[in-house]
Amino acid sequence: DENMFVTCGNEYVVCLWDMRKFDAKQPLHTLPHDRVINSGMFSPLSGSKLLTTAQNDEIRVYDLTRDVHSPRIISHPHRPFQ
Repeated sequence: DENMFVTCGNEYVVCLWDMRKFDAKQPLHTLPHDRVINSGMFSPLSGSKLLTTAQNDEIRVYDLTRDVHSPRIISHPHRPFQ
């Protein structure tokens, strides 16, 4: 959906926003993480999934068509510069 975007960073939370509801100044969802978040990206094919990475050993995949607060967690070694 071209109206959706995410913000993330040092505050350990990903915020999912809808531009149509931006006047409320509140995100649609806040997705807490245990560490600083490195990135958030929508799936390029459908836009219905959101992938986040943080400075821990997890990639989180959120299905935005289902329960957004129950991500699929994929373990990965966090080894920068490898």
